[in-house]
Amino acid sequence: MTLGIEASFPIYSGPTTESPPGTDCPYSVQVMSRYLTGCHYHYMLEEEPATFGELEFREKLVFSNREFWVWSCKDGFGRNWDIVVGRGETQMYGECGSDVWMTSAAYIERHPPRELIVSEYPENVHETGKAN
Repeated sequence: MTLGIEASFPIYSGPTTESPPGTDCPYSVQVMSRYLTGCHYHYMLEEEPATFGELEFREKLVFSNREFWVWSCKDGFGRNWDIVVGRGETQMYGECGSDVWMTSAAYIERHPPRELIVSEYPENVHETGKAN
């Protein structure tokens, strides 16, 4: 099942950075913020430049050989964005690709982090969707 998406940005994979305080997330708040701003500039050409509010850490989820961090923020247009950072084995890049990535989307409705991960990334979580 795919959740209703209002807007989304492509996957980013780059070098890891210092973790935000209180988390072990592989990307800093600054990197996530630059990702959002840069993607909006490049992919949302029909809109005026957007501002993004402060990133809020929602939850870390651990599945078999994978970790996910879910962050949220609001843009200047009032949309709620969820930023998902993933680390571990993934089918997105194959065997030679990166094992750290992030992506984001503005969903029509707000979803709990577990529902978001299990629904949007089923190929990257244990088939049962249960945390290990």
